[in-house]
Amino acid sequence: MKKFITIVVLLLMCLNINPVKAQRVEEDGNNIGTYFQLGTYEDDPIIWRCISDDDENGMLLLSDKILCYKAYNAGTNVDDFLSQDMYGSDIWENTTIRAWLNAIENAGNIIWPGNNPPNTKVPLSPFMPYVDEDGFLSERNFSISELSVMKTVSQWQILGPKNAHLSTNGLKKCFQTNYYPFISRYGKYNVFSSGIRNFSHIEGAMYRLSDTMFLIDEAQIYKLWTNFGTVRAYPTQKAFDSVKNDKKYYEGFESEYALRSSITDARFIFGDDDYSSGICAYSYGVRPAFYLDTTKAEIISGSGSIEEPYIIDGQPQTNAEVYCNGERMQFDEEPVEESERLLVPVRAIFEELGAEVEWEEETQIITAKKEDTTVVMQIDNPEMGNSREVVTLEVPPRLVGERTMVPLRAVSEAFEAKVDYIENLNRVVVDQPKLPMDFGERLEIPMENWQRKDFESIFPDYEPF
Repeated sequence: MKKFITIVVLLLMCLNINPVKAQRVEEDGNNIGTYFQLGTYEDDPIIWRCISDDDENGMLLLSDKILCYKAYNAGTNVDDFLSQDMYGSDIWENTTIRAWLNAIENAGNIIWPGNNPPNTKVPLSPFMPYVDEDGFLSERNFSISELSVMKTVSQWQILGPKNAHLSTNGLKKCFQTNYYPFISRYGKYNVFSSGIRNFSHIEGAMYRLSDTMFLIDEAQIYKLWTNFGTVRAYPTQKAFDSVKNDKKYYEGFESEYALRSSITDARFIFGDDDYSSGICAYSYGVRPAFYLDTTKAEIISGSGSIEEPYIIDGQPQTNAEVYCNGERMQFDEEPVEESERLLVPVRAIFEELGAEVEWEEETQIITAKKEDTTVVMQIDNPEMGNSREVVTLEVPPRLVGERTMVPLRAVSEAFEAKVDYIENLNRVVVDQPKLPMDFGERLEIPMENWQRKDFESIFPDYEPF
């Protein structure tokens, strides 16, 4: 009898034990400076630091150390200075480092921009070619559940002179901060900002690009500097060991890391707050960054300090995911695919786009209004009106269960939102950007002077120091 009672008591005790719930990462404004551990590189854990939590895409995590050294972009065998074919393109969209950072594929399967891999056969090849390396987001470095906590977002991208025509922010002049001739080992005839402290006012031609993993830009490096007083970075031991004995190594190189923005060259950081440029086909330190999806990120352990970073994980992505205006959309009915078109719940997407939705049960007509734009659709009817014209949809609205589903791209573009499909991650980014800032007075540097060493006409009061 006593044995039976003991067993019953033990069973009751087991039933009363509640499973420990993983703690969510909260966006409460107190995360700046917090350390997180997610993924590995060269088989060592990657430590990330929250450097900002107040911009359009949420919590920005930056690798605490330089993980490796790679060319910003590979060059080709064509010597064309204006297009920078030999020296590597300076436009982030077409760089090999962007392709590598966002690749989940293994070596040999990565699609390189222009079919131009970063190998040792280009004229100004990097001393750290990475054509034979698995993509940064590959399973070697991140599990499927770890990938799920990374947002895929759109950001403003600074454009150089050759690509200023791509601008979508209303400006055609190229990026200019408070420029001064900057004397460094690169010579006095370079026009650089005198320091990151001048990045409080950034302007110039920009457009939008979608990324999961990226290098930070001037606006983000300025937040790093204002929040911590320094932007200096140090390499991991393996990264340092990979370059210290190379004949191209020089003292100080180990702390230089690239930004994703440029004017005519690749931009990079060195020291506590110094900013410079160099040829894109050369190698620079790589400090990846991403925006954390706090709706998925779970804290497994840790305290958030450098000694005990929060070890985080997520849940594997099981379906196509939609990110709109910097946030992952959470639907009460999963998106469905028909004829390679993604359909999503009507009310969720229209309201996210800022439109008011009306539904007529009898006619099954959907009407969405936003300012001067009205979109009219009907279940199973391939024609859609959008205040300007009637267009024929490849896939019409459908009733799925008790939900009305509409084609995501068509309705988003009807309200002038940009839609990007990230095929390798099965994600869609819907973007309705706001202008990055109000632009004030700016220093006008004539375009014809960019390729000249005639800075006296631009800076008449300049004296070498």
